[in-house]
Amino acid sequence: MSTQEDLTIRRMTEADVFQVAHIEQVSFTTAWSARAYYEEIALPFDYSLVGELAENTGSLVCGYITSWLVSGEANLLKVAVHPRYRRRGIGSALLRRSLDFFNDRGIEKVWLEVRATNTAAREFYKAHGFAYHYTRNRYYSDTGEDALVMARQLS
Repeated sequence: MSTQEDLTIRRMTEADVFQVAHIEQVSFTTAWSARAYYEEIALPFDYSLVGELAENTGSLVCGYITSWLVSGEANLLKVAVHPRYRRRGIGSALLRRSLDFFNDRGIEKVWLEVRATNTAAREFYKAHGFAYHYTRNRYYSDTGEDALVMARQLS
């Protein structure tokens, strides 16, 4: 199966929240609840997408990205792909679609925070043109871990 050919990227809806919350639980130590996602997609400045794969039994949400568009900038909040579907380009496809959307709307800069110890995520963002800007000390309340703030300039 070629994941890229079978992948549909679309806006997240309430019907997706159960699957998104499951991916969230298996991806993050401090996970957002399903209720948080219902509230998130209702915000007027939210831009959330899901990656959906066609399977024999129907379609399956395999990844998602959430972001906010505020004051001419975008802030990536979450990017996750179900562990079974990682390393197939789904996260990259979601990120590229979001960056294209931001660029089309005149957004000039995209920001994000990433755990200092999350080497895989840092490398993922770096490969997509994000650069380190500064550190937020003891940012994550669950571990006291630092957050690295990264940004990408759009054209």
